Formats: sequence, C-alpha cells, structure tokens
Amino acid sequence: MTKQLHIPFLNHAPVRKLALALLLGFCGVCHHTLAQDTSQMTFSLLTAAPGDQAYNIFGHTALRMNSQETGRDVVFNYGTFDPSMDHFILKFLRGKLPYHLSISQYDRFLRTYEAEGRAIWEQPIILDDAGKKKLFAFLQNNYLPENREYLYDFFFDNCSTRLRDLFETELPGFNYVDLEEKDITYRQMLDQYLHGKEWTDLGIDLIIGSIADAKADYRQQMFLPDYLHNYAFNMSYGQDGQTTLVSKSEKVLYLDRIQHKSLFITPMKLFLFFLLVELFLFISAPAQHWGLVRVYDNIWYFAISVVCIVVAFMWFGTDHQACGANYNLLWANPLFIFIFISSLRKKISVKALTLCTMLLAGVVLLWTFLPQQFHSATLPIILLFIIKNVRRIKNNLRLEKNLASVK
Repeated sequence: MTKQLHIPFLNHAPVRKLALALLLGFCGVCHHTLAQDTSQMTFSLLTAAPGDQAYNIFGHTALRMNSQETGRDVVFNYGTFDPSMDHFILKFLRGKLPYHLSISQYDRFLRTYEAEGRAIWEQPIILDDAGKKKLFAFLQNNYLPENREYLYDFFFDNCSTRLRDLFETELPGFNYVDLEEKDITYRQMLDQYLHGKEWTDLGIDLIIGSIADAKADYRQQMFLPDYLHNYAFNMSYGQDGQTTLVSKSEKVLYLDRIQHKSLFITPMKLFLFFLLVELFLFISAPAQHWGLVRVYDNIWYFAISVVCIVVAFMWFGTDHQACGANYNLLWANPLFIFIFISSLRKKISVKALTLCTMLLAGVVLLWTFLPQQFHSATLPIILLFIIKNVRRIKNNLRLEKNLASVK
C-alpha cells in the first residue's frame, strides 16, 4: 500500500497554482537544456601546465563547452574528487578513491589555474553538427549521478585517458593519421616532469613497480595531458576519416612554465655522504666499540624496514596497478625487519645478515638485467647496507670468538 504525502499548505488553490507553474517552468528549463541547438556549441580541449605539487606535477586535461545560444561556458572535468568523504586518506592510499566528472564555469576554471601559476592551452575541436550532438549527449549521460563516478587509475584511467576514449568511441570514423610514435616507457615519461624534484622522483620510483618500465604505445602515452595535447593533432574522424579534430593550439592563460629548482641536498648527495660515513666506520678500529654506532645502525635498519613495509603495502594492499611487481623489495627486503628486531634484542643473526648481504650483492651484479629500473640514489643505499652488514657480521664473529676463548 502506497502512502500519500500530505502537505497542508498545498491544499490552498493559489499555492497549488504557483507550485504547478514553478514545476512546469523547471521542466521547461530542463527540456530546453537537453534540446538546445548544438550547432551553436563549440568544444575545445584544455591542457593545463604542470604544477609544483606532487598531485599536479604532471598537468591536467579538461573539455570546454561554450554555447552561444544559452550563454553557458563550462568545463567538463574528470579530475575531481571529494576530500570530505569518509576514510578519504585510506581510500586514496588503497587506490579505491572514486573520481568523478564535474562541471564548472570556464572563468572560474581559469582563475583557479591562474592562482596556481599554471598556463593553459586551448585546442578548438573541429566538429560537424552530428559530432557535436554525439559529444553533448555523451557528456550529459556521463554526468548523471549514476554514471559520473569512476575508479581512478594513474596510468590507465584518468582525466586525460577519459577524453582520449571519448573522442575514439563517440566520433564516427575516428583514426590517427601521420602519427610518429615516441619510443618511451612510462617511467621515462614521468622523469621528464621531475627535473629539479629529486626527492619526489625517488619516492615515485620506490612505490611504482616494473609495470612502469614497459613500453607505452601512443595510446598509452596519452595518460599524460601534454601527450594528449600533442597527439590530438593526429586525430581525424568522419566518413572518410580525414576530418582533422584539431588544427591549432592557443595559449589562453599566459604564464611561464613552472621551473623546479633542485634542493641543495639531493638524495644522491645525501646517500653518498652516508656511504662515506659507513666506509669510515668499517675501517676505523676504535669505531667498532662506540656505543652510538649500534644506535646509528638501528636507525638505518628501522628506516629500510619502513620502506619495505610501504612498498609491500602498495603492491599487495592496494588496487594501484602501477605499484605491482615492485622489484625494490629485492633490496628493501623483509629480512631487514627481522634484522632490526633482533638488533634491538642485541641478538642479531649472522645468518640473516649474510643472506641479506648476498641478496644485496646480487641486486648490484644484476643491476642492468633486472626488469625494473631503480632510482640511481638507491645504489649508494645498497652499497651502504652491504658494508654495514659485513661490519656487523665481523663484529659478531669476533664477539663470539672472544666469548668462546673466555669459556
């Protein structure tokens, strides 16, 4: 049995007439929006320059729609999410954060990027009326609450690939012409944006696995907005497949590209310094008896244990495809966790140290043959731990020998 909603003030005739008029007016506006003349619309691809933060360092892509009939000038943006949602940080880390399609005013979009100091390029899209209808219908349907959310994936499903897929699937006869594909891996593409951001580069190389060292074909390269911008000139559609999608790129927000400046202390400088410290501790006889050396060693064993846990979590505990098959676990391996715990108990295992050292040496010997490119700053870290482990092994064996002689 259906319950009737009873609202007393709607029983008055004048109020009912006003409510009906407002309802019909609202429906009329909605119908007008759905049925507006697409021939008066223009679409363009917007490409924002990279920013200075980790979340925007690779740029951004959006789609502008300008209707002369209605005066609407809006931006369709697939790169938005709700930071106020429950368990936001956990969802973000686990790769379960839903992104969604949003719509904002074009002038507001410009002001946001102007505040961030990021330039914007616009590529007017050449569309016939049928193409405009297809794009407009797709965007309207995709903006429905039940359709607008998607599970973001850094390499394979993001703001840039969504627009690439839109063009490929919605424009009849779509193809690529005169395409010169760049031979490059995902990791090499990311490195182009990380000059002067050495610590960010190290962090990314630690958590992204061997999938980043696969060759990316021209479609896959368009996960980066700059590549979508460049390959858009090679996109065509139509019955003969010869109608060019874009023919020019205009800078609509005139700002210089942000230049990243390296910090004085880079990962390579820092870890080379500590490698020299380790060499000193290894060859210095008095240093073998310093109590602070054990504390120093434990700090290093703790740090690499944390790296091991983070890398393992990003591989096995999340849905981030890019973090799978991460060979960094060969050198930042679980043996260090056991070594750290046993070191705290002052009963460090010579066998564990020996096995760990052999594994580290193997990584160095097979450095160029492994299926994953490691960050260059990890090499002095690995050498540091090889020397540290050998020193600890020698000290333990000497201690055991001294104890045996006393007995």
